[in-house]
Amino acid sequence: VAISRIHTFSDLYSQLQDKEDVAHIRMDQFLHSLVSRLLDTGKILDQPELQVETEEVVLPLDRAVTVGLILNELIFNFLEESTSAYIKGRTTVSLKRQGNSIEVILSRKKAEAICTNHPVCTDARSLRHELIQSLLMYVDGTIEDRGTERIVKIRMG
Repeated sequence: VAISRIHTFSDLYSQLQDKEDVAHIRMDQFLHSLVSRLLDTGKILDQPELQVETEEVVLPLDRAVTVGLILNELIFNFLEESTSAYIKGRTTVSLKRQGNSIEVILSRKKAEAICTNHPVCTDARSLRHELIQSLLMYVDGTIEDRGTERIVKIRMG
């Protein structure tokens, strides 16, 4: 998982190559590359049916780095949960702008069960959970967990 965080930085900075505007990142493009990379790592063994829905969202570089780390942790955790024996169904990741905020929705359609007994789901003190909470506080963000859906709202600046 730690290597995934390093790749997150690499993905963000690779978007800056050959760009005139090196102060901003297109988070919609980053999200597509992040999901592809997470699925290609081999860490997610039984890959779920995954749909990514985005609209153009541009963030300043300093904010994009923090949001990128949040997305990495959230999506990796959600995919790991989705491939557990307790959850089956299509996974959707959406990113859109809502006024002066961005909204990320991770959801499972037609889920057979809510993740309750898997260690990924029950360890609320995990490093990943603590990291997500710390990063959300830094960017004035919130997370709402509805079992088969997580909604993250982050102020754009």
